[in-house]
Amino acid sequence: MQTPRTQKLSVFCNDLLSPPWQWPILKPPFQEHQGIHLWKICLSEINEHRFISYLSSEELDRVQRFHFHIDRKRSILSRAITRQLCSRYLSLPSRQIRFERFPEGKPYLKDHHERLQFNISHSGDLLLIALHFGKSPIGIDVEEIDLRFEYFDLANQFFTETEKESLDCHTADEQFYRIWTRKEALMKATGQGLSDEFFCIDMSRNTDQITLPNDQMYFISTFSPAEDYLASIAIQHQEKDIRFIDYGHYLKR
Repeated sequence: MQTPRTQKLSVFCNDLLSPPWQWPILKPPFQEHQGIHLWKICLSEINEHRFISYLSSEELDRVQRFHFHIDRKRSILSRAITRQLCSRYLSLPSRQIRFERFPEGKPYLKDHHERLQFNISHSGDLLLIALHFGKSPIGIDVEEIDLRFEYFDLANQFFTETEKESLDCHTADEQFYRIWTRKEALMKATGQGLSDEFFCIDMSRNTDQITLPNDQMYFISTFSPAEDYLASIAIQHQEKDIRFIDYGHYLKR
């Protein structure tokens, strides 16, 4: 009788040093540009009213339910700019870009899911949108570093013993957000959401493995998109070509 082969999820983590945020040298058709494209949007620099036309009446109704202006603005820009970028990557009218959600809640492009992957994250004044062509799932998470945030209970609940030990350093706040964004990016890439099996992965080290029903491999890169922010991006294959693009410069072209 054969012994069943152990199947694992392998995770490889690394830090990117001061990624260069480029002027948008990309020109349509974007299909010619491979790799991961990571767009940074500073919410305070953009007037959301110019993007209203990108939203459907149903989406506008949902936006109006937010009580605070910043939440309405974030909702408008995240959906509108994602639709705008996807339409240009796919060379389609924006009205043909429709979003759906998997049962676990992860958004995807209806009718074009196997052509273009995307994921969104926002915190504070930043919105990050990651896109790449192909079928490999992608996940992005950004967090504003809040030195007043008491993360001990969260770490005790979701961090491994090794991760908690790694917080015993002079950069403990930054280390907490490094580990947290890595976990969030991985869960957003897999679409699994919060689960015990994913939180038992040790993100304080460069590599770790856990047993899962199917062999999977994810590569996670952590970087600082702006001062006092940390972000991580997870993808199912090793991608050396990550382009960091400032959307504000794109608007000025």
